[in-house]
Amino acid sequence: MIDANACFESDEAFIDYDFEELMYRWSKGDKKLYMKFYGERHEQGEANPKGKIFTDALLYGVQISREEYDRGRQSIYHPERNANL
Repeated sequence: MIDANACFESDEAFIDYDFEELMYRWSKGDKKLYMKFYGERHEQGEANPKGKIFTDALLYGVQISREEYDRGRQSIYHPERNANL
């Protein structure tokens, strides 16, 4: 379980939620949450910090480094995305 308060107080936080093949990046500077799917090099845009999937990510995901987020992960369920990495 990720400490949500610590996450939102840090300048940047990165979360990996493998159940949904999704990663999140919190930016305190612009107070926005961004998401990136496995197999994708670039972020898909903003995410809802009060949404169910992000709440699940805080409960069941793991905090990762910026390097891990930037590198991305291979998709198991959508291998056609992996060409983007």
